[in-house]
Amino acid sequence: MNQKIKVSFYLKKNEEKDDGGCPVMARLTVGATESVFSAKLNAPAEMWASGRAKGKGKAATEINRRLDELRASALAHHRELSAVRENVTAEDVKTLLLGMAFGQETLLAYFRRHNENFDKRVGVNRSKGTAKSYRIALNHVSNFLAGKYRLTDIPFSALDRSFILSANRAQAVAGNDCTVDHPARYDHQSCYRRRDHLCRPFRRV
Repeated sequence: MNQKIKVSFYLKKNEEKDDGGCPVMARLTVGATESVFSAKLNAPAEMWASGRAKGKGKAATEINRRLDELRASALAHHRELSAVRENVTAEDVKTLLLGMAFGQETLLAYFRRHNENFDKRVGVNRSKGTAKSYRIALNHVSNFLAGKYRLTDIPFSALDRSFILSANRAQAVAGNDCTVDHPARYDHQSCYRRRDHLCRPFRRV
């Protein structure tokens, strides 16, 4: 489902600071949902016009640069969420944008950290074969994200049932080769043959 997303900015003039600056607020609209939050910067009321700082001075240029970065980040997070789930809300995007709660944790980063810790225990109480299986599984998941969704990683908050079902459907139609030598083929069944084994890194205890 295609959702319209809009990011706009306004000044909270009733909270003017002693130096004349007013807090800049962001209004994020996704579909029929809306969320308002602080852009974490101030701007003088006389410098503000039509949702941006006016003028070409250093202060105005810096304010507008930060507003553009915030807007671009919101759009990017919306794309990530929309790639794997439906009915994304403005609150969902804001959670990632502000790094709230679980928003900063991502699937592949967590998987890589798990594998690094696992490798350190090889020869102690972990086997080389299992470590290799995890490396292949990581490569497979990475290529699945790249081939299916054109993403380099994905936040845990974006994962839901639709993502899991999509991965399962890929298994059903896949071939048997899952070696690292075939990075372009992201949907090989043998990488997912033991689902419990693949999912184990993501069980938080």
